Amino acid sequence: MANFSGSGTSVDQLLRMGIESARQGNKEGARVMLQQVLQQDKRNDVAWFWLASVQDDPEQRKRYLENAVKSNPANQQAKRALDKINRRRARSANQAMLYGGVALVGMVLLAVLACILVLSL
Repeated sequence: MANFSGSGTSVDQLLRMGIESARQGNKEGARVMLQQVLQQDKRNDVAWFWLASVQDDPEQRKRYLENAVKSNPANQQAKRALDKINRRRARSANQAMLYGGVALVGMVLLAVLACILVLSL
């Protein structure tokens, strides 16, 4: 197993410590450890998944989950999390289109009413 800077900490140990830090809510500590794991093993799907779990930026979280699934297409936990993000985005996009359409119809109706009022004067 690879060691880090002569510290005696293996990739597996660092991964376990990173996961435990994430579970305890220590996002920054988890990030540091998980990124160190990924410096040694870019295809570690578990590290990518847990790194996504402590990421606040939704775009970055999505990229990390995509990396997890790319590294291990059988990682069901990462797939489910990525599917959830994609469904939420699709729902938001649909809502935005709906509200945009309602706003457009409202503006058209207001314009028609304004025209009727002007013509009736």
